[in-house]
Amino acid sequence: MLNFFRRIFRSELLVNSGKLLTANVLAQVIAFLISPILSRLYSQEDFGLLNLFLSIGGVCTIIATADYQYAIALPKDEKKAVGVFHVGFIILCVFSLVLFLVLPFSSAIVSLFRVPDFANYLWMMPICVFSLGLWQLLNYWYARGKHFMQIGTYQLLQGTLSSGGKLGLGFGNVSGGMLWSVAFAPLLSVVGSMLIAGKRVLASLFNFDRKIFTEAAHEYRNFPLYSQPKSLLNNLSSNMPTLLLIPAFGEYQIGLWAMGITLAFRPINIIASSIYQVMFQHIASSVSNRKTIMAVLRKFVIRCMLIVVPIFAVLYFFLPALAVWFLGDGWELTGEYIRIMLPWLFMVLITTSINFLPDVFGRQRTMLWIEIAYFVIRLLALLAGIYFSDFVMALRLYLYASAVVLFIELLWFHHLVINYEKSIGWS
Repeated sequence: MLNFFRRIFRSELLVNSGKLLTANVLAQVIAFLISPILSRLYSQEDFGLLNLFLSIGGVCTIIATADYQYAIALPKDEKKAVGVFHVGFIILCVFSLVLFLVLPFSSAIVSLFRVPDFANYLWMMPICVFSLGLWQLLNYWYARGKHFMQIGTYQLLQGTLSSGGKLGLGFGNVSGGMLWSVAFAPLLSVVGSMLIAGKRVLASLFNFDRKIFTEAAHEYRNFPLYSQPKSLLNNLSSNMPTLLLIPAFGEYQIGLWAMGITLAFRPINIIASSIYQVMFQHIASSVSNRKTIMAVLRKFVIRCMLIVVPIFAVLYFFLPALAVWFLGDGWELTGEYIRIMLPWLFMVLITTSINFLPDVFGRQRTMLWIEIAYFVIRLLALLAGIYFSDFVMALRLYLYASAVVLFIELLWFHHLVINYEKSIGWS
């Protein structure tokens, strides 16, 4: 793996990727190793409830910062970057307060999903969303200053606290143990990363300038106008299987699906997100200085194909048996669901790693239209499965259609880079 990245990135980028990947891999290894214990401590319905909480929380977190975190890396002037941070933070505080104010109406929310037990845990949602939103802002602040150790610290803390909490509360037979863990692990991890970062890294964030705040909100308004709706649609479409299928098919099937997401999608997404953060900084810097970027991006895609496709091809034949061996009786369908995911997982790895390109080239509006089409296609796929009362059909249509759209998106990314290369005199 290190040789792979060494061929793609120069030494500084390799080191930064290594810091993030090491923390991510360690956290993911911990989560992976405890999965067979959790699958025996908790029921499939518990995993379905957890996935519903995470799905709603994920959607709320997208709204919470209006996507201003993505603009933190762009200003050359640090004061302007601080202003961007403040814009996102104030929006986060207001949105979190709104979530607290809607708690009295939780029974109406729960009735939509036909999961009565969910009402007992909705009070955790504002805490979780605030913690995750604050981390998004800090994450890009750290990345801007190349403080990748702080990012790695958060990722390792969050993974360890979440996994440890699930285990401890599960053995203690605490009701909703997994929800307690995922709600409070981000808060503790954010605090830990800030303590380690210290005054040297965070001091400038406490200097509020109203004029710069206003300028930053206006200058980077494309993020809430175009990037946030795109992110929201992407998150909604990613969480649609849970949000739409749990009322139709129940917590049991969603629990099996959720375990598949935990074992297959989340490791892929974590790796892609780590690559994204380092490549975003590198590509944004190269574009600012009118340097070529085509070679780096092409090598990345080719190496992914050479490494990932053979691994997935072998896994396809053994996944159902591996699921039973690893998770225990009653989990075979999780292996079948991961099988269906494989083409989509491959496209997620590639496109998520480089989906900052529309932001770098100012093409957020076009990306928004792609996300709208993506959302509609996935929605129709799931509705077809619900109409025919076939859970597996819903997943197949959803995942295969998703893979096709992501492939088209990758072709568009390639087109953007070709046009950029021509603009700087490269062919």
